[in-house]
Amino acid sequence: MDLNNLPPEVQLAEECSAALARGDVEAARQFAERGLQLATANRSPTWTMRFTNLLGMCAPHTPEMVGGEPIYCSFCQGESSAARQVVAGPRVFICRSCVNDCTGGRSDGLGVQRLHLGGVACSFCNRKMDDSGPVYAARGHYICQECVGVCLDIFADSRVQK
Repeated sequence: MDLNNLPPEVQLAEECSAALARGDVEAARQFAERGLQLATANRSPTWTMRFTNLLGMCAPHTPEMVGGEPIYCSFCQGESSAARQVVAGPRVFICRSCVNDCTGGRSDGLGVQRLHLGGVACSFCNRKMDDSGPVYAARGHYICQECVGVCLDIFADSRVQK
């Protein structure tokens, strides 16, 4: 594939993915960091979330992943499996079911709650929230509306690739 004709974000994401596939985590981390810097400079929440996700894959393994232990959704504590995918952020994960709870407006006191809180930071993009828009919360973790949208895109992309 000729990467030169692709936008720089796509080039960096492809290079990062290729480095991860060949097991070169350090190179992958460098590509993801450059991509995150570019996405932040361009104020692109979609690419910011994607490069944050890639950086999470390049980070040293958290205790949840040591020794092949399962990954759990940080919001519902559900175990990830082939049928239950998660999107990774920096030291936080969210499953498809919790993302669906965010988009479905579920606010029954169980699981993810839709709140209007100022001053909390999204656990995925680390952006401070004001109280004008909703933030979704569970178990001390927060996700902003923009990151929920990016998670939906990631889950949609994973369905197409299968």
